[in-house]
Order: sequence, then structure tokens, then C-alpha cells
Amino acid sequence: MASTLSESVSVRQIAPNTFRAEPFHERARQGNAMPIAYGGLVLSQSISAASATVPSFDLYSVQGTYLGPSSTEHPTIFRVTDIRTTRTFCTRLVIASQSQSQTTSTFNEERKTLIALLDYHATEPVSLLEYSTPPMYPFEEYGIPEELPGFESHIPPDGVDAFKKMFTITLDFYDLRGCGHSIGVSTAMGFAPDKPSAEDDLPITRRTNCTWVRTRENLGGPRENAAGVAMIMDAVLSFLPLTVTRQPLTAAAAASSLDFSLHFHTPVDLSKWHLHEQHTTTGTNGRTMSQGILYDRTGREVAVMTQMSILRPLPKGRGRL
Repeated sequence: MASTLSESVSVRQIAPNTFRAEPFHERARQGNAMPIAYGGLVLSQSISAASATVPSFDLYSVQGTYLGPSSTEHPTIFRVTDIRTTRTFCTRLVIASQSQSQTTSTFNEERKTLIALLDYHATEPVSLLEYSTPPMYPFEEYGIPEELPGFESHIPPDGVDAFKKMFTITLDFYDLRGCGHSIGVSTAMGFAPDKPSAEDDLPITRRTNCTWVRTRENLGGPRENAAGVAMIMDAVLSFLPLTVTRQPLTAAAAASSLDFSLHFHTPVDLSKWHLHEQHTTTGTNGRTMSQGILYDRTGREVAVMTQMSILRPLPKGRGRL
């Protein structure tokens, strides 16, 4: 697998409007015991594939569904369809699929893993209005990222190895600094479930997982950064409801993203510090809805990701692992 974030989100064109990403291998599992790749990686590569077919417009919307798990042992093919190209807007449909054999297969024989609709907009010369919703807390309460310890410092010593294995891609490619008031940080996302948090008395929907984040490398242009944003914003949302209720991942039989809605308000330079605040909004009928918002250092919202996820309880009579 690629050793850098820019290499990981990149794809290679193999035919008109058709792109390929090499096998992810074990490093991309993000702690999954099965050979299943992290969904945010496939999403970021879908953005790279679509962006390679449009003019230098700004990506502002990515809407899609995870159709099934992506294998870490097979390459992924991205087929891009031009839905709309005008002087102001472009729309692309991307379907990601994998062959389950080592021989050449047709599209109908491949297993589809993701479908996404991406919209691009030519940069407007001026905005009539400029505004955004602020973070949940006064901005000074989030601390100064350069003065905060790395997220790993919140992990109990006996859980460090397991944490690093579970979040290999995230830790390798991103610099994360936890905000101390966040229950996700206080409990180290389930690795220290009994540690008190300033958010313990808040409703579930007001509890957060909140970190400062930046990439460990300069990704270059806005499209590479958009792919990098997608990868980090996909993280945690599927099991965030467990985190904010002090439960480990092993408390659920399944916690996986079903669909995603990602919007960019402005191009992002993720080599600079951004505040990433996540919260859950709804849980019912075996599904949850959670959201992550990315802010720049002035507190301006620059991107937002919302996901519906499956959250199945363990079978009756079966305790936590």
C-alpha cells in the first residue's frame, strides 16, 4: 500500500473515464479483523477519480452510498460518468467496484462497493453574504493546537498498541490533538471508558468527539485536499454513538456507515490546523445519524459530513468481548 496520504488517495487512469487504485492490503483495515478496507479511503479515491475529469472547478458536494465492503486484497476500479458539464457546474457519477477473481472481469461481474454523485462549481467572483454556524463551545475553549498533546497521550498504556492498530491510517497521515472537554477525547474513544468528562451531564446529542487536525504532509492542490478531508471526516462517525455513551466498539454486533453527505463551503488547505467537531443527532430503528463539522482557525465552518450508519446490538445472551 502507498506510504503517504497523497499516494493513498490517488488513482491511475486505465481507460477513458476509468481509474484504478491498487490493493489496500492489511494496513487499510483500520482495526477490522476481516480483510475489509476503511470506507473513507475508497471515498477519497472516488473524489480523485471524479476530479480528474472536470475543469478547475471547486468541489462542493459529495452524496453517496456504501454498497458493500471493499476488500483489502483486490484493486478497485472507479468508473466516472459525465452527468452535467456547463460553464458554471459539473456533475459526475462515480461507481467503485472490485473483481473477486485474479482474472479480467466485466463490469457486470464485478461487485460494486460505492456509488457517489459529485458536484463542482466555478469560483464565483464575489459572495452576497458570508456567514456560518459557530462550534458548540466558545472558540477559546478548544485550546491552541500547537500547545495540546497528541491524541495518543489520552490512551491508557495497555491500550496504545491496539489503538494504533485500529487507527493506523489516521495516525500515520494526520496529526490529531484532542480537545480536553470532549467525551470522545476524555474516554479515548472507548479505550478509557471510565474516565470522567466535562460532557457527562449533557444530552447524548450534545456530547462530542473533538480534535484539531492537520495532515502530516502538504497535499498540494484543492482537489487533493478535498480527498484528504473526506478521508478524515469519514472516520469515527459510524461508532460515535458508542463513544459518547461510554461503550466500546465490541458492544455492537455491527457499526458501519451506510451513506454519506459531504459538503465543502470553501477550498480547504488541510496542512493547516482545522477544528473537527463530531456529534450524533439521532438513533432509532437500528440506525444512527451523526455529523462532523470542520472549522478553520477563525471558527468558520468549511466542510460538513453527515452519515447514516447501521448499529446492531449483540445477539441476546452474548456479552461484550
